[in-house]
Amino acid sequence: MAKRRDAGTPSTTGYVIHGRDYLALRPDFELVGRDDELAAISNVLLRMTTDNVVLTGRPGVGLSSIILGLEASKEKLETPFAIVEKRFYWLDTDALFASGDAKQINEGFRRMIRTVTRTPGSVLIINDARDFIDAARVNGCSNIVNALMREARTHRDLQLILECRDTDLPDVLRCHSAMTQFFVIKEISEPEEMHQDGILERICAALERHHAVPVSREARAAALELTNRYHVKELDRAQPKRAKMLIEGAITHYRSAVHARMPGLEVLEKRRAEILEALAGNVSAKDLVDVSSSDLERMREELESKTAQATQDWETRQAELRHVYRDQRTAEDHVLRLDADLDEARRVQIEEAERRTEAANAAVAGDSAERGRTRLGARLSSSGLDNETISQLKREKEQWQTALAENKARYEAMTEAMNQSLLLTADHVYSEFSKLSGIEVGRLREDEATKLPDLEATLGNRVFGQPEPVREVARALKRGRTGLKKKHKPVGSFIFLGPTGVGKTELAKALAAALFGDESVLRAYDMSEYQEKHAVSALIGAPPGYEGYEYGGLLTNAMRSHPRCVNVFDEIEKAHKDVFDLFLQIVDEGRLTDRRGLVASFADSVNILTSNIGQPYFLDESMSFEEAKAAALADLWDPKRGGYRGEFLARFTGIFCFNRLGLPTIELITKRGLVELNSWIENPELSVSMSKEDISAMCRDQYDPRRGARSITVGWIENQLASEVADILLRHPDARGEIEISYDEETQQIRPRLIEMNATPQPSESD
Repeated sequence: MAKRRDAGTPSTTGYVIHGRDYLALRPDFELVGRDDELAAISNVLLRMTTDNVVLTGRPGVGLSSIILGLEASKEKLETPFAIVEKRFYWLDTDALFASGDAKQINEGFRRMIRTVTRTPGSVLIINDARDFIDAARVNGCSNIVNALMREARTHRDLQLILECRDTDLPDVLRCHSAMTQFFVIKEISEPEEMHQDGILERICAALERHHAVPVSREARAAALELTNRYHVKELDRAQPKRAKMLIEGAITHYRSAVHARMPGLEVLEKRRAEILEALAGNVSAKDLVDVSSSDLERMREELESKTAQATQDWETRQAELRHVYRDQRTAEDHVLRLDADLDEARRVQIEEAERRTEAANAAVAGDSAERGRTRLGARLSSSGLDNETISQLKREKEQWQTALAENKARYEAMTEAMNQSLLLTADHVYSEFSKLSGIEVGRLREDEATKLPDLEATLGNRVFGQPEPVREVARALKRGRTGLKKKHKPVGSFIFLGPTGVGKTELAKALAAALFGDESVLRAYDMSEYQEKHAVSALIGAPPGYEGYEYGGLLTNAMRSHPRCVNVFDEIEKAHKDVFDLFLQIVDEGRLTDRRGLVASFADSVNILTSNIGQPYFLDESMSFEEAKAAALADLWDPKRGGYRGEFLARFTGIFCFNRLGLPTIELITKRGLVELNSWIENPELSVSMSKEDISAMCRDQYDPRRGARSITVGWIENQLASEVADILLRHPDARGEIEISYDEETQQIRPRLIEMNATPQPSESD
């Protein structure tokens, strides 16, 4: 007898699911904006050789949807008939390995292969190739992988499409030595922004059906804007999955909040507070300015009555909803109990039938025929009783199931009525993203049209004493972020020259915070680690056949994962000359291709190269900044003096020089360092202070131009001051007040003193 299949479960034949059945499970499926990807995969499938595909991409990018789009495209007239006649089969990996028995798994695999090769033009799709490979190894069936590759190479009626995450690609490529020979690796990138809203709209339709909460267009737009602009660890997926995760998180929090409290209660309470303030003579609402006291009192009474009635109605609905919920659970419990009773009755019936058979056999054998007939009659009578019991249990179960269905319909109607006034708005999305990112909602609402005009001031508030680089970088980035650049080129590519500790890295951090909302998107590469010729392999991957080829490169992998970032390549003169060929591609073409053929885009990145060229000029106090700048740039453009070729330098957005810092600038940096030190103290009632005179004296004595601002921020604030403050915190863990820092010019030492609130000053042990 054929095994009964539940509704909604695809039919499987030999551990594969036919494409039409796989598509039937998703009646609302429609692939949006992936025409180029479909065409590329179709072209591979139509080849005579190397006609198998490894499809890879970041989690959530939609690999499965693209392959399902191939099946769905058969209904389109423009689809080539060579694709229409293909038979797509999805491997049911879980069913294949469910037994855990190697012999049964191998037999099931052979049956599966016979199924898919029976028809010409079969394409076998393995959704998670890494999972398939691991399952084969764990179950002692590693031979399956080799057998599958052999079938793909030798059987013209079978092609393979393997899907895997980009992080799993190395393991998939390592599973067989001929992977790169017989498979084409196709990387799927995030859909273009022009298509993302259409995809998200379809995703939100499913979310609305599940949560019974409509999602506004503004909420979708906010989700896409935020997840495209900022990188948050909790949403570390590709689009459109990032936006979906954000919206679903916002929906669940929204539902929980509105179901825990009467909708609109906050508005009523706010209005009541405004009326009470007006009655007290403090009018905050404009519409209450000219309202008399008697009218205000009447408005208060009406509002309180309305609030009380609305609260009572809401509480009544909540109580009724919980009553219906309890009835629902009671009915479900009865159905479960009746199912158990039915199972027990059937078990008894089977046992009675077995005993009846034994009695009949005994009678036939001559074992007291009269007694056998008596036992047989008793068993038949008992069987009749069991049948009646089973029928009664079934009738009772049907009654409870009917009640269950009616109660469920009532419950759903009540919840729908409660949810009909709900709507997920952009405010809810902003609030949810603020919780995940830690960025204030007000800052999230600032779009680039608001932030970019003030970019120079924003950068200048963090980078002191470098007006020219700040101004020119801000101008260049305004051009890049408003689209006034070639489509695929980076937002900006700069070379920074100047001594250490003058603000080059700080400017890069400020750019990351201003453009992408998070300093963590800054990636620093110390080019002294790439002095050898083979070091290029670390950035873009090892050549085919070499160890580590499957893993790709450090730089290309990072850019594919998070393309919106700031890259800092520090001390580029220390890198091997072959590395500069990579820089040329980044700056000119905005892309790098690793050794596996996967492309990393730099179109949304800012790339900064720093160099020590000309550093002696900037530290020479006999030279003005303009003279030092001219000398440094002359060296930079002259390959004979350690510089670079003109065709390389001419491709950069700008080359900027950083001057040595003067004492006034160092004092500003010191004051900012003290503010940061205070932010590290967990006790909010304790702070650190230092007078302006002591700051000036310390900077005058301790500032070293060769180390730049780090001679103060690292050498004194982070080391000396922080150590003294730590000692005081350990000795006085509950102190409240101020730690006053003084500087002794004779000994060039700092002296901390704890001034507790409402207490006499307490000198430190160093006093």
